[in-house]
Amino acid sequence: MNFIETKLELIEWILRLDEKGLEKLLELKNNVDNGIIAYDAKGNPLTLEQYHANVNEATQDIKEGRVTSHEDFLKEIENW
Repeated sequence: MNFIETKLELIEWILRLDEKGLEKLLELKNNVDNGIIAYDAKGNPLTLEQYHANVNEATQDIKEGRVTSHEDFLKEIENW
C-alpha cells in the first residue's frame, strides 16, 4: 500500500469512528504532537528526553550500587 492509499484508508477509518474512538485518537495525536513516547509507572507522560534521563539515572544507580537484590527485597517485604 502506498502513501496516498494509506492516508485514504485512515481517513475512511476516522470517518467511521464513534465518539470514544475519536477521543482516543485525539489523545494519541496530542501525545505525538507533544513528543510523548511513554508513561512512567504512575501514569505520567514521558518525552524521549525524559525517558533517556530516567534510563541514564537507573544505569548510574546500578554502577554506584544503589540497588536492592531480589533476596534482600523479599526479606524487606516480609516486614511490611
